[in-house]
Amino acid sequence: MILEDDFYLTDEQLDGAASEVRNQWGAEIDDKLENLLEHQILTEDGGIESTKRQRVIVHYKPTKLFDDFLNEFEDLDNSYRKRGEEFEFQYLDEFESLVNESIESLLKELPTAETGEHLRLGNAVVANLTPAEIKQIASRSDVEQIEFDTPLKLELDLSAVSVGVVEARTQKLVGTGKGVIIAVLDGEVDINHPDLKGRVVHKKNYTQEEWGNPHPHGTHVAGIIAGNGSKYKGMAPGAEIWSYKIFPTQPGDSTESRGADAIEDVVKDMQQEKRLRIANCSWGSFSQTLDGNSVVSETAERATKLGLVLVKSAGNSGDQGPGSLTIPADARGDVIVVGASSRDSTSVMPFSSRGPTSDKRPKPDILAPGEKIMSAKPGGGYVRLSGTSMASPHIAGIAALILERYPKLQPLQVKKILMQSAKKLDSSEFDENAQGVGLVDAVKALQLAGQPLAEAEKVTAIPSLKEWTLREQVNIAVRNTGDETMQAVKATLVGPDGINLLGLDGKKVTSAEQDYGTLRVGAETTRDFGIEVPSKFKLPQCQLTLNLNFTTPTGKKKTCSYKLTHQVPSLQR
Repeated sequence: MILEDDFYLTDEQLDGAASEVRNQWGAEIDDKLENLLEHQILTEDGGIESTKRQRVIVHYKPTKLFDDFLNEFEDLDNSYRKRGEEFEFQYLDEFESLVNESIESLLKELPTAETGEHLRLGNAVVANLTPAEIKQIASRSDVEQIEFDTPLKLELDLSAVSVGVVEARTQKLVGTGKGVIIAVLDGEVDINHPDLKGRVVHKKNYTQEEWGNPHPHGTHVAGIIAGNGSKYKGMAPGAEIWSYKIFPTQPGDSTESRGADAIEDVVKDMQQEKRLRIANCSWGSFSQTLDGNSVVSETAERATKLGLVLVKSAGNSGDQGPGSLTIPADARGDVIVVGASSRDSTSVMPFSSRGPTSDKRPKPDILAPGEKIMSAKPGGGYVRLSGTSMASPHIAGIAALILERYPKLQPLQVKKILMQSAKKLDSSEFDENAQGVGLVDAVKALQLAGQPLAEAEKVTAIPSLKEWTLREQVNIAVRNTGDETMQAVKATLVGPDGINLLGLDGKKVTSAEQDYGTLRVGAETTRDFGIEVPSKFKLPQCQLTLNLNFTTPTGKKKTCSYKLTHQVPSLQR
């Protein structure tokens, strides 16, 4: 059984386990096994000869990448729209059919009685395997990685004022969240609490415990989101709560795969109930690598691409310093990661986990109060609890207020509105990996949400020195932050006098063109442009112009131009 202390194994311990497995099973097997799993195998009696089964997540190679699949269906949908026809399909149903084909051969080799959930959005399957079976499965060419299914941990009146909800109500900027459903993936929510009664649905139970055992954590989280008491009100007191029970109330564990499974089920339920828009995940799992590639992190990222506003607590391991997030807070894309501020919102709580991710993305994204928050407890009444678990539902509730008024907004846009309207804390001691963009501000968020959408494209230039011959590769990312698909996207880069552009064949040209294809809402694609800086060019930077041409789904052609400042590297060795 894995212990909490195992979450904080040293690099030396993990590297030692990997080295031993490599010596006994070979590099090919070792490269596919997570170090924590290798350590877990070796600590059992008998080591690699043990017959003890480990609960693992097997990542397989899909026949088609998720983003490619989405782009193909987006193109097909647009072609039907141009002809004035409707193309009816459910993204997830079609994707499930595709990935079921990908895993058919693998399932035949896995022991049937020991095979668990198929996590389709994460391209993974859960299984209980002995070390010998782990080695056998890892040798397959269609298996990319096998990781230990790590346990999840819950991340445990004035706050409504601090985040501006009370002021927003006074200014009549917000409603109550009525008509919006928030999925609470947590312990069981008390269906009979007076502040929640009539607005809670027990949706799905992933534990061995029966419904009817409300959990203090799940009930508290739901109260912050949607409590409607005479004394204490949540952020969105008219919203509905769907309870996805992934933690038992009596002592017992949940796992990474269970969290991923629940997120996937919320996406499925969204297909049938359009009012279901938000999921709150006030829990996490420790990971040695925060690269966004775990099954729960990939599932969370892909859920946002399918329209789910997913809010995740940063974690409660701030005392561990930088890189102390819990997964899926390392997810890429539009998952909203929330750190905890003090009750009066003047500082970041010491327990609030810090970024960055292992690939240097700053986290958390935003702050909300997480200290001694008063909310509902099972059986009626209230209790104060602290944790990023309490911060996350503040954001989920405010997102419900935004979507109540502006239901067409996508996850990318909701996250952008929340982050652009946040306010930095005064203290200079809190950097972006402690407070993100700062404290959520409901008033400014609602005001910003009511403004016209910004330009549909966001372009950033990321220069990097490729060769010392002063030929550089400039990576330019184009992201669609609008509300409709961009088709046939082509970008032309034009340089100033004294700077040569390079065509795809490396020859000098006056302008260089790259094809970005189709960009659905929220999608981002990067293309490489080559430039050549003559030694006589003395300025520290130059201005490049990117001309972007694309077609809307209705056939309208658009052109936008962007000025990019490129830093010219020093010519001295």
